[in-house]
Amino acid sequence: MLISAPGIYSRSRQTGFTLLELLVSLVVLSIAISLVALNLAPDDQAELHTEAERLALLLENANNEARISGRELAWSSTSAGYHFLRKNDYNDWVVIDDNSQFKPRSLSEHIRIGEVRLEEKVLKRDELLLFSTSALPLPFRIKMKTNSSTLEISGKSTGEVSILPPNQISSLGYHAFA
Repeated sequence: MLISAPGIYSRSRQTGFTLLELLVSLVVLSIAISLVALNLAPDDQAELHTEAERLALLLENANNEARISGRELAWSSTSAGYHFLRKNDYNDWVVIDDNSQFKPRSLSEHIRIGEVRLEEKVLKRDELLLFSTSALPLPFRIKMKTNSSTLEISGKSTGEVSILPPNQISSLGYHAFA
């Protein structure tokens, strides 16, 4: 026999979430977002390696282009990146600024070109690294640096250009250009 009216003590279904469930969900979601953001953020070391690979390929191509085309090319660092040059009809060096592979390049603000050596001579900013039409290229080294890492591009007299692993970087000092 029922003593109370029907439905007064019957359990009603709860709708919604408890505060604890909401808090746990927010913590899990924030951890997942943090991990995704860290993976998508550009890594300085990876960006430096990508830029060093690009420059190494361009330098090797410049050497090949000079020999094939019969026109000397040159490379020079700038305060914000680097550019390639060729001689014009008046025998003056001019920056290649067309839409070719040798167009001027700007580096991101945390990547710098450091010391550039041609054989044992340290080149100053705007001094030219020449790619001759006939002579074998002289060995060179170009240091690229971020705040946390350094890579060195090495050019051999055979024309081969490669990136040296960090343990093979020369002990020559790093000098950022002013």
